[in-house]
Amino acid sequence: MYIVDRQIQDLEAIERDDFQEGLVSAVVPVYERKMETLVSCLEAISSQCYSPVEVLVVNNGARNIEEVLSRCVADVRVLNLKENLGASYARNLGALESRGEFIWFVDSDIIDINTNCAGDMVAILEQHTDIGAVGGITYENSAGETSVHVGQTIDHHYLEHPELFTLYDDLYVNTGCVMIRRRVLGRIGGFTEYIEYLHEDNDLGFKIKACGLRCVGDSRAFGHHAPRLEEPLEMATQKMAYKNTLLYFLVNYQPVEFLSFLLLKLKHRKGSALSSPAGSPPQPFPVRVRQYSTKLFALFLVAMFLISKAARVTEHRRDRQRLLRSLTENQP
Repeated sequence: MYIVDRQIQDLEAIERDDFQEGLVSAVVPVYERKMETLVSCLEAISSQCYSPVEVLVVNNGARNIEEVLSRCVADVRVLNLKENLGASYARNLGALESRGEFIWFVDSDIIDINTNCAGDMVAILEQHTDIGAVGGITYENSAGETSVHVGQTIDHHYLEHPELFTLYDDLYVNTGCVMIRRRVLGRIGGFTEYIEYLHEDNDLGFKIKACGLRCVGDSRAFGHHAPRLEEPLEMATQKMAYKNTLLYFLVNYQPVEFLSFLLLKLKHRKGSALSSPAGSPPQPFPVRVRQYSTKLFALFLVAMFLISKAARVTEHRRDRQRLLRSLTENQP
């Protein structure tokens, strides 16, 4: 589903004046395919040493969520959506309904979190007023090693040098586990809802940095992701990834900057990876051909879709450029 035309109209209300100082609002969007890890995620949040913390679960059309939550001891507020409107929409809704000074976005497949995580995140944001977002995730890669994903940076040998990830500056922070001050989130207009899922974190980081603020990863703030299936994306997911990537650049960048990014991606195939996982045998040639064919076909379909929505994309670009000028001109 492409949510290009539908938006919450009052995102500026995120920057409310009646928030509760010191309160952390944990916002957990959930959809059908990630329901099996939701209980572990909520228990990890409820085990935090920091207080106070409120938990809001935004149900993106998943069925039987009441039965799943009945197995959870955490005290949560549930916001139900009748259909899947995307992770960005769900996060914005959770932020609007929350009451905390600090908003902590946690994906429902984050299954383990250090009990001091929330408190350390708050301390980092309070001690470093130039930081707009802090977080990051760890996960087990296909070689059984612990990898870390901050934003653009991926390191597959994290445990060999965890000290590297202390206030580690990056272009953005993986939104699987990230904390942002309410006033910063409101100032940038929350998440961009027409970039629903995949690469929405790139866009969020771009707006935060336009404010003159930093995006940092820190080992004290990492959430541990459920095991990832390192296999080719399905056609629908591939289309979503390409659509979001193209929209991100169409609204934010000039054409020359977009070409520079493509050249950079060709040079660094997996982003700015600090290290590679242990070697694995290459895919057979027929499999690689099928994968690239799927990618090219998905890219073609997305290009046709965006051309058909050219007027709306142009409107989005005008709105974004106005926002970026405002953020740049009002940097602290």
